[in-house]
Amino acid sequence: MVKPHWDTEELIENWTLLRKELELVSNKVGANQIGFAVLLKYFQLFARFPDSNSEIPDLIISYISSQLNLPDSLYSEYNWQGRSISNHRAQIRKLFGFRTAAISDSEEIINWLIEEVLPNEQKIDPLQEFVYQRFRELQIEPPTPGQVERLIRSAIHQHETNFCHQTVDKLTPKIIAQIDILLATEQPSHTENTESEKLTSVKLKPSDFAFLKTDPGPVGLGSFLTEIEKLKRIRAVGLLEKDSDGHERINRINYEISVLKALRERLCCKEIWVVGASRYRNPDDDLPTDFEQHRQVYYQALTLPEDVETFIKSGEKEQQPVPVIASTLARGHRI
Repeated sequence: MVKPHWDTEELIENWTLLRKELELVSNKVGANQIGFAVLLKYFQLFARFPDSNSEIPDLIISYISSQLNLPDSLYSEYNWQGRSISNHRAQIRKLFGFRTAAISDSEEIINWLIEEVLPNEQKIDPLQEFVYQRFRELQIEPPTPGQVERLIRSAIHQHETNFCHQTVDKLTPKIIAQIDILLATEQPSHTENTESEKLTSVKLKPSDFAFLKTDPGPVGLGSFLTEIEKLKRIRAVGLLEKDSDGHERINRINYEISVLKALRERLCCKEIWVVGASRYRNPDDDLPTDFEQHRQVYYQALTLPEDVETFIKSGEKEQQPVPVIASTLARGHRI
């Protein structure tokens, strides 16, 4: 999608028709001149065509129209479904040495994603940028945005399927048994009836895997000991890899990637900040310079109380449990 706002320098740099381009446009008549010029500059910039006429901001249409000495309103008469636009697209593809995408190209992109990109990135938006850039490098006009998204999701599905199969193939029966223990949510309990016969009932409990995924929380002795307990439970599974000599080793790359991903998340919400940085600076630097002098004014603008106890009490009121649930919990019943 084209961004809606362009400054003068950006318009001149990206949407100015050069002499040879003006010659190509001059061969067209009326609305076809503006339509062809828009397609030409759009493809030159993004290596694909716009999906509809509404994708082009009015500012760009006005700028291109002024270069052609034509009224802006003429752009609305350009036919986006007829034979002319098909011919225009073919002419532009030939001009830049591109071709349309075939089924085999999509399969090649999927394989490329699985091998080169997906091991490090699985978010749709960044993947779309990678795919469009790859099509550009191959000088292939990409398919429609819907087809590109389906292509990406297909690659993700294949990547995850391959990863699961490869992982399961490496697991021994002992490791599988330990993983089952991690995932278990049932805890047998034994009771005796009136005839002193032992009966076995099942109680639900949080799985050890759920415990492993819990946030470490604030740094302290308690959280430190909790994380040690997590490591012990992971070690009990026996997933350490062995090198060619049979020695156990840790795959440092996977750990480093996990740490970097966690760091990115903490940076984005400013739980971690970087000294001297701009975007990831100390959150205290985000406060207005006159915050202390006009604290009351800022709190009023935020509709927040200045008193800490008042703020806590208001939060507690918002988090009061529903009376039925509260009474049920008080009686020790399960929900």
